[in-house]
Amino acid sequence: MPISPIDIQQQQFRNRPFGYERASVDQFLEMLAEEMERLIRQNNDLREELARTRTSLEQLQQRETTLKEALFTAQKVTNQLKESARQEADAMMAHA
Repeated sequence: MPISPIDIQQQQFRNRPFGYERASVDQFLEMLAEEMERLIRQNNDLREELARTRTSLEQLQQRETTLKEALFTAQKVTNQLKESARQEADAMMAHA
């Protein structure tokens, strides 16, 4: 079961003779709870950043695909124009 900062803060210890000093235990638990809160916030921030990065990556991959398709189409049109120009030149040479 995951432990939360509130669980740490609310943890109660039994008092025993010759046991731990209560103030030290409380101080440590408070410090531990604060550190957990910081780590949880940092983890959430990193998850959000990862989600944004993944979205950005997907958009860039879509753009890459579109650009590849455009390049392929441009190459195809260029080849068709060259072939048409050759055929036209051949026709002119044959006619002349």
